[in-house]
Amino acid sequence: MHRDFFREDDGTRIPSRSLADVFSELEKSYEIKLQWLAVDTKAMHIDHEPQTDFEKAAVAAFKADESEYEQVDGDAYRYAGRIRLSAVCLTCHLSRRSNNNDRSAALTITMPWAKHRAGE
Repeated sequence: MHRDFFREDDGTRIPSRSLADVFSELEKSYEIKLQWLAVDTKAMHIDHEPQTDFEKAAVAAFKADESEYEQVDGDAYRYAGRIRLSAVCLTCHLSRRSNNNDRSAALTITMPWAKHRAGE
């Protein structure tokens, strides 16, 4: 996404921030919450640090080389998908890296379980 929409020299908004409006509308209209999650790089915003038990478990799963993590918790379905960060992403997300190991972030999705099940 960054490589398609973000250029440091043209003053556009960073794509993850651009999606904040989309995330907000999904939450307001459909009760679906989406959030970025730092996995093995420094979070670019404090809200992207793993905070809940689900987020911490998802990060642990990603560090164990899983590509996704999901959980049903009471009336909520939670899903986290790992996103591989390319070298272009790492220019900002990990500017002083000392190796070429893969790094990742994640996107978490939380939705009401009753509505999720109704579509089965």
